Amino acid sequence: MKTLIKIACISLILFACNGKPVQYPDTNVTEIINGINWDGNFDDVEKTLNEKFNLEFGTSKFNETGGAVAYEFEGGKLFGKNTESWVAGFLHDKLNAVIIKFAGGENAGGLYNEICGKLDSSLGKSKMELEKSKFWTYTTKNGQNIFSVICNIAPNTNDVLVVIKRNL
Repeated sequence: MKTLIKIACISLILFACNGKPVQYPDTNVTEIINGINWDGNFDDVEKTLNEKFNLEFGTSKFNETGGAVAYEFEGGKLFGKNTESWVAGFLHDKLNAVIIKFAGGENAGGLYNEICGKLDSSLGKSKMELEKSKFWTYTTKNGQNIFSVICNIAPNTNDVLVVIKRNL
């Protein structure tokens, strides 16, 4: 009987640890902008990020005095590269920005150039460039929503960030 219980426990542990890695659909900034209901509430946005992009909710952070809430989701893929996290930032219960983070590592400059190059290809030449930051604008087909897209290297971590911000 003890042997049977040991075998069952070991089998259970092996099956639990043998999960397949999550496959994230490859996406681009245009698909993100058009795929999310920017006027929706958190539940709408969470559902989209889960179902369309296979992201998993991680944590939330509140700014009680400013009306801002950030929800972090883990995983994802943008321009063929795995992402570390996506943060959905809400201001007064309206989605204001999505921040996509790539772990920069030792070759942050190369990753930055690659991601910015892909943004140039999909959104046109950047409108402005500052040290380690490039800026684009994107207008939806109906012309009602204008977005700023920023690619930069975080100064303290060397992480490459793509920020999609709705201009209200």
